[in-house]
Amino acid sequence: MVVLGELNPNIRSKLIELFERNQKVDLSIDSIIAEGQTGRNISIIVDNLLNPKVVQLSQGTFTMFAGDTKNEVAFELVRNLSHLYWIMPCSEEWLNLIKDVHGDKLVQSERYSFSGESIEKSHLIDLIENNPFKEMLCKIDMEMANKMAEDELNKYHFMNYNSPEHFINTGFGYCVKIDNKIVSACSSGLICKVGAEICIITHPDYREKDLATLTAAKFILNCLDNGLVPHWDAANPKSIGLAKKLGYTYVGSYNVYHI
Repeated sequence: MVVLGELNPNIRSKLIELFERNQKVDLSIDSIIAEGQTGRNISIIVDNLLNPKVVQLSQGTFTMFAGDTKNEVAFELVRNLSHLYWIMPCSEEWLNLIKDVHGDKLVQSERYSFSGESIEKSHLIDLIENNPFKEMLCKIDMEMANKMAEDELNKYHFMNYNSPEHFINTGFGYCVKIDNKIVSACSSGLICKVGAEICIITHPDYREKDLATLTAAKFILNCLDNGLVPHWDAANPKSIGLAKKLGYTYVGSYNVYHI
């Protein structure tokens, strides 16, 4: 097996081909495989560099598999699966292999997909203008990013980047500052030419104040102004409710698994 921190052009097209059978539910393949996004929590494992037949792509707390399940490396990858990862949709062959190896330890959960095609800019502007904290909204700059990286909650905005500086140079985000403290932020968890994967974190002491609505509305508005798809994926009722409030349309659900 070979663990790759980043991809060279020679292997990129081969891995894209391996992932063709996977259901696309986020921007991982576009950002990491197609365009080469790197980060401290991003890893790519292949059976070999010359002609890969098996690949595991991990980012943040998610992982996905593609390729030939009969390859001995496929079994090894599945056997070594960490309980920290959610397993994203894969082919039936991969799912059967994962079930065979982990049996009753494998737990199924449901996530929910949304489309942003119906979002109206005027609606987002209204959400921003009518929010009592709008004057505290600002774009994340280098100084803020460095502070956020040292915070136990906000550090997760940068898990798919090499550093806060890498995030500032590659991605973007917006936050709300109260008493000089960043209490809510919406950022690009993944980013590519196609769009941005949305990451929102609000400090527990400041929830139920529409801060997530404010930061998300500004983030999505920026995406739309720059021709990016603001990709929304929900795991719980609150995220579903916020998506609908922002103007997203529910598309459907899919299953994920963890050990």
